Amino acid sequence: MAIEQDRQVRHFNTDAAMHLVEAFYRQPTLPDLLTMLLRQLKTLAKVTGLEYGRISLDEATGVDESLGVTRKHNVRYNLRWPDKDLGFLKLYFDQPASEQALETAEDLITLAAGALHTRLRFLPDTPADDASGGAAETRTEATAPQHAAALAKSDFRQDSLVLLEIDGFAELLTTEGPAWALALSQSLQVLIGDSLREADSTFQVESGQIAVLLPNTSTDGADCVARKLCALVGTLHLTRDELETQLTACMGIASSRPDDTPETVLGRARHALGQAQGEGPNAISNGGLRLVR
Repeated sequence: MAIEQDRQVRHFNTDAAMHLVEAFYRQPTLPDLLTMLLRQLKTLAKVTGLEYGRISLDEATGVDESLGVTRKHNVRYNLRWPDKDLGFLKLYFDQPASEQALETAEDLITLAAGALHTRLRFLPDTPADDASGGAAETRTEATAPQHAAALAKSDFRQDSLVLLEIDGFAELLTTEGPAWALALSQSLQVLIGDSLREADSTFQVESGQIAVLLPNTSTDGADCVARKLCALVGTLHLTRDELETQLTACMGIASSRPDDTPETVLGRARHALGQAQGEGPNAISNGGLRLVR
């Protein structure tokens, strides 16, 4: 069975759905994300265990992660976001699952799909055995900010991070609701990924904030990309009472420096975003003076 990104959630109201989505996005690694997903599946759908693999072909048997207890009864899902293969997820049950249990499980998988897509973008390739025949070191997962910094002291390269937030997002969240906020964040991530060749990855940092990773990009180059992002956001409109309002966004830029940690890069981007928001709508800042209004 396949689960697509645009599948409708049936058993969660918008507030509960948004809360779960944000909680899934906050998980720093793939095992953390799957552990939280299994915890929800156990509680709400009586799932006993799960297996996850990054190859969704039916003949593939490789499993990357296995959690909980495997049982005789199981169901397997192939995952896509929105047109990218996210692998497969197999759920196990003590007994044949009811239709409601399966629908609830599918809702939870759908709500976790965006965070799963983000986590997979930052997993390094599986290492091969070394030349001496010994096994290579175990693969480690990197959080989104760690990947965003991507600092190698011996061969330093400057990467940049653009942190974007829709202007007046908190007020819009209150008036339009969590479902709108979730749809907007997902649409914006897809729009940026499809439109910007410079962007290596886009990921949601927290509700309403989207980070765009720009590898091998200086601050000046990031400024140019941020201006393109302003134009992209300007193509989005909010319709209220048959009147359309053009959306705008403020952006903060941070570029990596030698000896930076991932947290300091993201921290500088947040500081710059705060400065931009202090200047008014549609502003961009790299931590200094406002660049665009």
